[in-house]
Amino acid sequence: MNEQESTINNIENSTDAAISALTQLRNSLIQGRFKEGVKAYQTMCNTLASQKIWMSDKTNNNIKGNFHELASIAGDIVEILKPYVDSLEKLAYVADNEILNNINEHELIPENTKTDNARPKEQESLILKILKDEKGKISYSKLRSKTGYSRNNLDEYIQQLSKDKKVKMNNISGRKIIQIPV
Repeated sequence: MNEQESTINNIENSTDAAISALTQLRNSLIQGRFKEGVKAYQTMCNTLASQKIWMSDKTNNNIKGNFHELASIAGDIVEILKPYVDSLEKLAYVADNEILNNINEHELIPENTKTDNARPKEQESLILKILKDEKGKISYSKLRSKTGYSRNNLDEYIQQLSKDKKVKMNNISGRKIIQIPV
């Protein structure tokens, strides 16, 4: 078998494996009635958003804490699901050449081969400002939501800020917490 035939064989095997994995995921979501559950989550979201608006001029630390916890948990779930959705959105175009327009070249390069070590100060400044606004402590998912940074970029900024001893990251009950050192 020559190199081209070997490559074609590998591609066939990887696409067969992907079809199997995605079929299993799709079937699990269908059997779990995942799609039907959306309405309940939309109702919950609308109800809680309305309650938050109603509470905006009132003081109740327990409820305020509950809203922060809700936001943190929702952010954690988004952090878990978003990479799946991002990947699947790209694969949705794989049947035609449209995928070539939906994947940037840098996304195809494995992380460990990137050589851009530039450190944007303004992004790090934003992280520090958000931390100060949050009284020096924030969950990773909430910080990611507030900055809009990709996980890779946020990790890079936090790593550098940690090296500079401007922030530290702890894992508390399975949740990443970023804070300003005391």
